[in-house]
Amino acid sequence: MGEACQATGCALHAYVQMTKHVHGLLSPPESEAIPRLMISLGRRYVQYINKSYRRTGTLSDSRYKSSLVQADFYLLLCQRSIKLNAVRAAMVDDPAHYRWRSYRTNGRGQSDSLLTPHAVYSSLGANEADRLVNYRSLFRLELDTEAISDIRMALD
Repeated sequence: MGEACQATGCALHAYVQMTKHVHGLLSPPESEAIPRLMISLGRRYVQYINKSYRRTGTLSDSRYKSSLVQADFYLLLCQRSIKLNAVRAAMVDDPAHYRWRSYRTNGRGQSDSLLTPHAVYSSLGANEADRLVNYRSLFRLELDTEAISDIRMALD
Protein backbone atom coordinates (compact mmCIF):
# COMPACT_ATOMS: atom_id res chain seq x y z
CA MET A 1 0.00 0.00 0.00
CA GLY A 2 2.81 2.38 0.87
CA GLU A 3 4.52 1.88 -2.48
CA ALA A 4 1.24 2.30 -4.37
CA CYS A 5 0.40 5.50 -2.46
CA GLN A 6 3.85 6.90 -3.10
CA ALA A 7 3.73 6.04 -6.81
CA THR A 8 0.28 7.60 -7.31
CA GLY A 9 0.59 10.51 -4.88
CA CYS A 10 -2.39 9.34 -2.84
CA ALA A 11 -2.55 10.03 0.89
CA LEU A 12 -3.97 7.22 3.04
CA HIS A 13 -5.88 8.50 6.08
CA ALA A 14 -7.56 5.35 7.43
CA TYR A 15 -7.79 1.66 6.62
CA VAL A 16 -9.00 -1.67 7.88
CA GLN A 17 -8.12 -5.05 6.45
CA MET A 18 -10.94 -7.48 7.03
CA THR A 19 -10.81 -11.19 6.22
CA LYS A 20 -12.40 -10.80 2.77
CA HIS A 21 -12.04 -7.12 1.92
CA VAL A 22 -10.21 -3.89 2.68
CA HIS A 23 -11.52 -0.39 3.36
CA GLY A 24 -9.35 2.65 2.77
CA LEU A 25 -9.90 6.38 3.06
CA LEU A 26 -7.62 8.15 0.58
CA SER A 27 -7.04 11.62 -0.83
CA PRO A 28 -5.81 11.46 -4.43
CA PRO A 29 -3.97 14.33 -6.17
CA GLU A 30 -6.27 13.83 -9.19
CA SER A 31 -9.19 11.54 -10.05
CA GLU A 32 -7.07 9.10 -12.09
CA ALA A 33 -4.82 8.31 -9.12
CA ILE A 34 -7.28 5.99 -7.34
CA PRO A 35 -7.73 3.60 -10.29
CA ARG A 36 -3.93 3.52 -10.77
CA LEU A 37 -3.48 2.76 -7.06
CA MET A 38 -6.05 -0.05 -7.17
CA ILE A 39 -4.49 -1.58 -10.28
CA SER A 40 -1.08 -1.51 -8.60
CA LEU A 41 -2.42 -3.07 -5.40
CA GLY A 42 -4.40 -5.70 -7.29
CA ARG A 43 -1.44 -6.80 -9.36
CA ARG A 44 0.87 -7.07 -6.37
CA TYR A 45 -1.69 -8.87 -4.21
CA VAL A 46 -2.69 -11.39 -6.88
CA GLN A 47 0.97 -12.15 -7.62
CA TYR A 48 1.68 -12.61 -3.91
CA ILE A 49 -1.30 -14.92 -3.33
CA ASN A 50 -0.73 -16.92 -6.50
CA LYS A 51 2.95 -17.43 -5.67
CA SER A 52 2.26 -18.23 -2.00
CA TYR A 53 -0.48 -20.75 -2.73
CA ARG A 54 0.87 -22.03 -6.06
CA ARG A 55 -2.20 -21.00 -7.98
CA THR A 56 -2.99 -18.95 -11.09
CA GLY A 57 -5.72 -16.60 -12.19
CA THR A 58 -7.65 -13.72 -10.71
CA LEU A 59 -8.91 -13.45 -7.14
CA SER A 60 -11.75 -10.97 -7.39
CA ASP A 61 -14.95 -11.29 -9.32
CA SER A 62 -15.84 -7.60 -9.05
CA ARG A 63 -14.37 -4.13 -9.39
CA TYR A 64 -13.41 -2.05 -6.39
CA LYS A 65 -15.97 0.44 -5.14
CA SER A 66 -15.21 4.07 -4.42
CA SER A 67 -17.08 7.17 -3.43
CA LEU A 68 -16.21 10.83 -3.00
CA VAL A 69 -16.33 12.04 0.59
CA GLN A 70 -17.17 15.57 1.66
CA ALA A 71 -14.26 16.06 4.03
CA ASP A 72 -15.82 18.66 6.30
CA PHE A 73 -18.86 16.56 7.15
CA TYR A 74 -18.20 12.93 6.30
CA LEU A 75 -14.46 12.33 6.69
CA LEU A 76 -14.48 11.51 10.40
CA LEU A 77 -17.76 9.63 10.02
CA CYS A 78 -16.17 7.46 7.31
CA GLN A 79 -13.09 6.94 9.47
CA ARG A 80 -15.30 5.80 12.33
CA SER A 81 -17.24 3.47 10.05
CA ILE A 82 -14.04 1.95 8.65
CA LYS A 83 -12.47 1.46 12.04
CA LEU A 84 -15.59 0.04 13.66
CA ASN A 85 -15.99 -2.59 10.95
CA ALA A 86 -14.35 -5.34 13.01
CA VAL A 87 -16.45 -4.36 16.04
CA ARG A 88 -19.67 -4.59 13.99
CA ALA A 89 -18.50 -7.98 12.68
CA ALA A 90 -18.06 -9.12 16.32
CA MET A 91 -14.37 -9.86 15.75
CA VAL A 92 -13.32 -7.55 18.62
CA ASP A 93 -15.10 -5.47 21.25
CA ASP A 94 -12.92 -2.37 20.86
CA PRO A 95 -11.37 -0.95 17.65
CA ALA A 96 -7.96 -0.74 19.35
CA HIS A 97 -7.97 -4.55 19.71
CA TYR A 98 -8.03 -5.23 15.95
CA ARG A 99 -4.50 -5.41 14.59
CA TRP A 100 -5.19 -4.73 10.89
CA ARG A 101 -6.55 -1.20 11.14
CA SER A 102 -5.30 2.34 11.48
CA TYR A 103 -7.14 3.14 14.72
CA ARG A 104 -4.02 2.62 16.80
CA THR A 105 -2.31 5.49 14.97
CA ASN A 106 -5.09 8.08 15.10
CA GLY A 107 -6.46 6.97 18.47
CA ARG A 108 -3.39 5.75 20.34
CA GLY A 109 -0.50 7.57 18.68
CA GLN A 110 1.31 4.48 17.41
CA SER A 111 3.50 5.09 14.38
CA ASP A 112 2.27 3.93 10.96
CA SER A 113 4.27 5.04 7.95
CA LEU A 114 1.31 4.32 5.66
CA LEU A 115 -0.86 7.08 7.11
CA THR A 116 -0.99 10.77 6.35
CA PRO A 117 -3.09 12.83 8.77
CA HIS A 118 -5.96 14.66 7.05
CA ALA A 119 -6.51 18.34 7.87
CA VAL A 120 -9.86 17.44 9.47
CA TYR A 121 -8.09 15.02 11.82
CA SER A 122 -5.41 17.63 12.56
CA SER A 123 -8.13 20.11 13.52
CA LEU A 124 -9.25 17.87 16.39
CA GLY A 125 -6.68 19.46 18.69
CA ALA A 126 -3.84 21.92 18.98
CA ASN A 127 -1.35 19.14 19.72
CA GLU A 128 -1.06 15.38 19.31
CA ALA A 129 -2.24 14.58 22.84
CA ASP A 130 -5.44 16.61 22.37
CA ARG A 131 -6.08 15.05 18.94
CA LEU A 132 -5.69 11.53 20.35
CA VAL A 133 -8.11 12.19 23.20
CA ASN A 134 -10.66 13.87 20.95
CA TYR A 135 -10.36 11.16 18.31
CA ARG A 136 -10.91 8.38 20.87
CA SER A 137 -13.98 10.21 22.16
CA LEU A 138 -15.55 9.84 18.71
CA PHE A 139 -15.55 6.08 19.23
CA ARG A 140 -17.41 6.15 22.54
CA LEU A 141 -20.64 6.76 20.67
CA GLU A 142 -22.03 4.15 18.34
CA LEU A 143 -22.63 5.08 14.73
CA ASP A 144 -26.30 5.36 14.04
CA THR A 145 -27.71 2.94 11.50
CA GLU A 146 -28.73 5.77 9.18
CA ALA A 147 -25.13 6.98 8.94
CA ILE A 148 -23.87 3.46 8.18
CA SER A 149 -26.62 3.03 5.61
CA ASP A 150 -25.72 6.33 3.92
CA ILE A 151 -22.08 5.30 3.64
CA ARG A 152 -22.97 1.87 2.25
CA MET A 153 -25.42 3.37 -0.27
CA ALA A 154 -22.70 5.72 -1.53
CA LEU A 155 -20.63 2.66 -2.45
CA ASP A 156 -23.35 0.86 -4.42
